[in-house]
Amino acid sequence: MIWKNRMKSTNGELSDARIADLELQLGGKLRLPEDYRSFLLSCNGGVPVNTIASVVEDGDESTTKVRRFYGFTGRKAGEREIETNPCLVESYRGYCLSGHGPKTTVPIAEDDGSNRFVIYCEGSRFGQIWFVTTEGRKFFQAPSFERFFDSLEFDDYVSDVKGPPPVLTTPWELKRKQEERERAERGG
Repeated sequence: MIWKNRMKSTNGELSDARIADLELQLGGKLRLPEDYRSFLLSCNGGVPVNTIASVVEDGDESTTKVRRFYGFTGRKAGEREIETNPCLVESYRGYCLSGHGPKTTVPIAEDDGSNRFVIYCEGSRFGQIWFVTTEGRKFFQAPSFERFFDSLEFDDYVSDVKGPPPVLTTPWELKRKQEERERAERGG
């Protein structure tokens, strides 16, 4: 897949050696899926052209906006790190090693609400993309990075309307609103 053509901005390219270094900094036991490795080799994260991702909970669908894909802008093993962009390694350490998420996942992107998209790098879910809210709720997104990336839709609101961005409704907000409507209809 030609990744660069589908990105507004990238963090440059990575070499195979830098990806091997990245995997070492992720503990040395995780292997990034091939489609995601290809993306990092070509773009090393950045901002996609298509940013809208669907999130489904209990049959209710809502959307969220991918703010950016994390890149590997970190140090080589043993060097001091200078942060210019959210880094895969620091995101992994802050999310997985601090106990917020499974150590078999790597955060790869975030939305405007600081929720994360993670990729499984081990086990029966290898390669799958999941959306994880700041409250710890998890929602399956796609069986692979490429399928997830292909599922992102263009945010035509940005090009058609001026003013503040829309308020995105999460699946649990939709469910709560539905329950409130049902209670009101029952008179309670």
